[in-house]
Amino acid sequence: MEGIHMLPTLQRPNDIDAVLEEIKTTKFIGEVSHKEIEQFIRNGTIRFLYEGDNLLGFGAWQAINAEWCEIGPLYIIESARERGVARQMIDEMFAINAAFNLYLITKNPVIRYLANQYKFTQLSMRQLPRPIKIHLIRKFNLTRIVHLVTKFSRDPVLHFIRKV
Repeated sequence: MEGIHMLPTLQRPNDIDAVLEEIKTTKFIGEVSHKEIEQFIRNGTIRFLYEGDNLLGFGAWQAINAEWCEIGPLYIIESARERGVARQMIDEMFAINAAFNLYLITKNPVIRYLANQYKFTQLSMRQLPRPIKIHLIRKFNLTRIVHLVTKFSRDPVLHFIRKV
């Protein structure tokens, strides 16, 4: 993976446009907007994965409270998959957030596989710790609900945690 590097910001502001368009076609992510990407950059809670000048994807995280952090959204462009870059991105996000209990939510079988590899525990929504439940409720808004409904799939939504 020579020439692959991670940055806390975009090399060029419009690099993210094609990635966000590709995300619209996947059933695994409801929605990621320019506004959210800009907020992640301002918060310092995102890494962009580049190969040379080409953006391969990104991984972000969100502080839930002083103890918990949500990993995601994470997206690797289709042409870069199966090269180990998702694992590289996840390694980076886990290292940055090593002091936190980690939470992730996914429909993606690859992320499910990686969660198991990284010793996460799968829980039902009911079993989640209260701070995570509150965090999830706060994330819902009309736009997100519309995107989730329009991208409906029968893939189960899975919740994983890993405590420090």
